[in-house]
Amino acid sequence: MKANNHKIYTELMQLIISIKHQNEIINLNKKHGALGEVTSSTFIYHDFDGHGTLDVYDQTHDFKIVTQADMKTDKYSANNSWKIIRTPTATTYGIVARDSYHSGFVQGLGLNFNRFKNGISTDASITQQLNVSPAAAISNNAIKTDGGNYRIILTTDEKAKLAYKDNPAHTLMRTFVANKEVIEADAVRNMVLGSFIENMTHVQLGT
Repeated sequence: MKANNHKIYTELMQLIISIKHQNEIINLNKKHGALGEVTSSTFIYHDFDGHGTLDVYDQTHDFKIVTQADMKTDKYSANNSWKIIRTPTATTYGIVARDSYHSGFVQGLGLNFNRFKNGISTDASITQQLNVSPAAAISNNAIKTDGGNYRIILTTDEKAKLAYKDNPAHTLMRTFVANKEVIEADAVRNMVLGSFIENMTHVQLGT
């Protein structure tokens, strides 16, 4: 790409560097100072994806983690608009999905569920089953989260069943915008919180 279109290559590299810095701010709580130094608090996340990019699809989806017993009923069939993404086995969970018409994403840094995280989160019962052994999590392609549950990660072939956008430029731009909104929302939240604390202090001191 660098040889074919240097301008596009340069722009994509700038996006990659920006996303790296965004991930350091959001997940590692690092701040880049005026002199280039990096500081970090003791509170960081450990469950973010190493590639640091957002899975992007043509449509948002509702996901459900299912068992073989679940699939013996009509509840998650095509009649109810569900599509099988991963077929369950006797020892592993399956995944079904259907188109959704809500974003399912709430902005705001500092709350674990507001960072983008690829994959499908497990509930308490599935988390308990995956906690039985490391092999259980591995066989289900699941990653342990900071909140104590798991995210079941889709494979490339499974993403393809959901009209996954594999254009790197599109993925990088969507990731950059999503991260930017989270960081900006956190800045606003901190200003509001700071103003509230200051006002409450004045009230308590009678000033």
